[in-house]
Amino acid sequence: MSVRRTLFFEDPSDQVPSSNFEVVRTNESQSPTGKNIESALTAIGEAGVQTQAQRNSEKRKLDVVNLPPPKRLQLELLPTTPKPPPTPRKTNTKSRFVPPKPLSLFKSLSNQAKNGKITYNQQEVGIVFLASGSYMDVYFPLAEKPLVPEVANDKLVIKLFKEEHTGSEIFLKTCMGTSLKFYKLAKELNLPIATIYNAETAVFDGLYIQEHVQSSIDILNPSHLAQVRMFFQVFLQNKETLLLDLLPDNFRFDGNEVKLIDFVEEDDDSWDILIKHAVQNWCRLYTQTTQIDLQGAIAFIEQFTEGFEQFDYKKEWNEAIIHSLFKIETFHNKDSS
Repeated sequence: MSVRRTLFFEDPSDQVPSSNFEVVRTNESQSPTGKNIESALTAIGEAGVQTQAQRNSEKRKLDVVNLPPPKRLQLELLPTTPKPPPTPRKTNTKSRFVPPKPLSLFKSLSNQAKNGKITYNQQEVGIVFLASGSYMDVYFPLAEKPLVPEVANDKLVIKLFKEEHTGSEIFLKTCMGTSLKFYKLAKELNLPIATIYNAETAVFDGLYIQEHVQSSIDILNPSHLAQVRMFFQVFLQNKETLLLDLLPDNFRFDGNEVKLIDFVEEDDDSWDILIKHAVQNWCRLYTQTTQIDLQGAIAFIEQFTEGFEQFDYKKEWNEAIIHSLFKIETFHNKDSS
């Protein structure tokens, strides 16, 4: 029986010819012992390992000797070159065209009003200033065709928002919506009010086309005052849903009855604030018109607000109103004075 054993090394150049590592056993009595074979193999292996270790050590020494200097040292030895100044960017000398922001509906109408005419329903309408309110100016229309079917133009007025209030279109549309809400509620309660002919389209029109009620009321006319008091009573009875601006300037007389011509644009104030403010203005108008003294003013305000207490009106409010008008602390009615 023959046995062939071959040793392999990592480096092919380190291999010894295969004849040095082969042992052919043809006769068991003539071959070396197993122990001798193992010793020989071990010695050869150790020699191969030492040879590889020495070669690696010498290679490392050569690598260190022949290692080029670090690049950072070379960079430090290079002369520094100043950076060129940045190239100036070309500027466009031509002005950039910015399209103008379109005017809001209300601003456009206000600008048209300055020229004494507006466009309504695809018709050019001349306007003549008539009066001014808190939010709106009132104009008399001049047009060839009727603005409202079957209604003469001289029976109408046009209401436009003042220029200083035309900044926010959303705000003005909200104001119009609030005003129209209370207008419709007053109409449902059969209150005599000036008709708004374009109530359904006013928010989109940006203006009101309203009935023109020409005459002012007469505060010395008992019938006129009685009708005004009726508005206060209806307001107090429906104060949970209805808000009315019952200032003297918001009433007109059409020859038959007193009519309310203006409505609350903002519903921020509560009913009691609106009532007290309105009563105070009616009392002021009466005292200025009649030049009455303190006792006369007390008699007027007590008569004007008679019966209001059943609708949560407070009589002590009258005392505060007289105090603000006459700059006194308290007052007593004429029966107790």
